[in-house]
Amino acid sequence: MSSTRVMSVPVPGARLHCEVTGSGPVLLLIAGAAGDASTLAPLASRLSAKYQAVTYDMRGLSRSVLDGPAADTDIELLADDAYRILTALGSEPGYVFGTSGGGLVALELTARHPDLVRTLIAHEPAATALLPHPQQWLDFLDELTELYRQHGAGVAMGRFLDGIEAVPGPGTSRLGELSLPPAGQASDESRMSPRTRALMRRAQTNMDQFFTHHIRQAARYRPDVEALGRATSRIVIGVGEASVGQAAYQAALEVAGRLGLGVVELPGDHLGYATQPAEFAAAVEQLLAAG
Repeated sequence: MSSTRVMSVPVPGARLHCEVTGSGPVLLLIAGAAGDASTLAPLASRLSAKYQAVTYDMRGLSRSVLDGPAADTDIELLADDAYRILTALGSEPGYVFGTSGGGLVALELTARHPDLVRTLIAHEPAATALLPHPQQWLDFLDELTELYRQHGAGVAMGRFLDGIEAVPGPGTSRLGELSLPPAGQASDESRMSPRTRALMRRAQTNMDQFFTHHIRQAARYRPDVEALGRATSRIVIGVGEASVGQAAYQAALEVAGRLGLGVVELPGDHLGYATQPAEFAAAVEQLLAAG
């Protein structure tokens, strides 16, 4: 098994925590939502025999420390961070995999710096701004923010995961139908190990950043189709074989269609890299080898 080394990459306004496993061509793995370096670490481990697989905490998440107070982070800023990680690892073009919101970051990175990206695999990039009824998506995100404010991260994230299973249209808000926990209910940290307590607190901080400073910015993002069409990078748009009809699946179809591309099915659903890790990694490895 390849060992993992930690590196810290300075970027404007923050310092990014990165984990590098294996050797060979650089493969940057970009998680979605509030995911951090650990989210795609199992995928990195499986791909590290052939690649220098890199996972990282986005700015404001987990161990990536901001220089000042938390602020809104748009996809363009996150793509610049990804660019700085790639250039910190060398000048040769590398491979990039991004999932969900990380897929949007990967698309923007490729649009801006195609000379640094040999092959991009964007797995269900959550370009919800391209779907019908975009205002309903923004209303849905307002609902999530209110849920988070009133009931905490668990309820809001559950509603978020529920919401990506459908394509919102007029009248889809279901705030009043949710089964909410009793007021004041909280986890008993005294029963947790120090490591579990640290993970819980890290996750809470990530939820703060995600719901307060990131999710609405991502929902407004529209991929630069013209720049991507000019790029010399090989672009692969992936969808989950079990995601048919879900929002991220439909968004991926929109991105692929506007680029004049088909889509490639990958094992599992929107979280296939976690629910079917071995099969998902084998499929990604095959796609990378083809490029």
